[in-house]
Amino acid sequence: MEILSKELFVEGLDVDDDDGRQLRREVAGRNAEVKRPEMWSPGLILGQEYSSPLLIPDSVSRPAESVTEFEPTLATGLRLPHAWLSESRSLFDALGREFTLLVLDRRTDISPIVTAAAARKVPLTVLPLDDPTPQGLLSSPLVLVRPDRIVAWHGQEPTDIDLLWDTVIGSPLSQQEPIRTATPSELTHRT
Repeated sequence: MEILSKELFVEGLDVDDDDGRQLRREVAGRNAEVKRPEMWSPGLILGQEYSSPLLIPDSVSRPAESVTEFEPTLATGLRLPHAWLSESRSLFDALGREFTLLVLDRRTDISPIVTAAAARKVPLTVLPLDDPTPQGLLSSPLVLVRPDRIVAWHGQEPTDIDLLWDTVIGSPLSQQEPIRTATPSELTHRT
């Protein structure tokens, strides 16, 4: 549906009485209905998926692509879903400047991940989250977030931490080894 500016002018639109106010509400509603898809585009801005060999692929289903709708989803290659940690502090405010490891289950042993990052001189902020809001939104006990707020990996304790870091930073610890991208099954925790 299109609307031309000349169609928005209706006799009496500028009259300062109840009829004029009602007419302005009707014209504004019609304009909003027509222009919303054109001007309101959170799906286009926030819902883009980033594909890269520097991400650990996952099997999470993605929301349907939409320009006007955005559905926050925890998935590799998507923007980290937003959450409020407190009335005045956003999850994004708490993230580090470089990589951030979100820890939603404090029982998870993260020391191998932290040690492997340090060995590669990768700056890593560890952010334990106890608030139920992010835990409800973020479905994995560990989430590795890149500096651009894209999820690089999420899951249980990885079985091959070297492969995890080699993949997300694009460089193996030993430069003599070829770079190989991890698959989700290689990093799945086995009990």
